[in-house]
Amino acid sequence: PVLRHYALQAIVSMKDVEAAPLLIDALADESNDVFAVAAEGLGLLGKPVVPLLCDLLASGRADAQCIAAWQLGELQEAQAIPTLVTTARENGNRDVQA
Repeated sequence: PVLRHYALQAIVSMKDVEAAPLLIDALADESNDVFAVAAEGLGLLGKPVVPLLCDLLASGRADAQCIAAWQLGELQEAQAIPTLVTTARENGNRDVQA
């Protein structure tokens, strides 16, 4: 987990949008440190990852959905509003709704 954590930090520091799928996959890592780096890294990539975050919010694991909702809020991109509204109304995950 430590090596994955540092490798992911290096990838995040490059701020390359092509790393977004890797970061989304890393949200499934059992290490909280790896998960946290992936979550923060997605937010650093900005607007290009909004569609990926919307997909993750719609169909990801519960903890990944929470990260997607949080990052979409942080990015404040108008294109995410319909997905966020739908999630707030329909998603059964109370943590995501909060």
